[in-house]
Amino acid sequence: MAKIDPNELCPCESGLLFKECHEPKIKRPKIPEIKEAITLEVIPEPDPDTRTVFIYQGEGTVAITGYEVGLALLCGGCKS
Repeated sequence: MAKIDPNELCPCESGLLFKECHEPKIKRPKIPEIKEAITLEVIPEPDPDTRTVFIYQGEGTVAITGYEVGLALLCGGCKS
């Protein structure tokens, strides 16, 4: 695939520069290599009019994190 200069007109023929049109849509964060996978425990659905609560399990407990680590959180039921 040919590299498009950000200051060229966008190939979609919108009349906008590539950097103002489609370039922001194709820039995605680099996903790190998965080095560790953790299977999460499946918990029952909460009762109506209540909410689910994360429970602290000790030092290093992480509920959710972003792209910058090589960790995969897998569903305890379907492993996705």
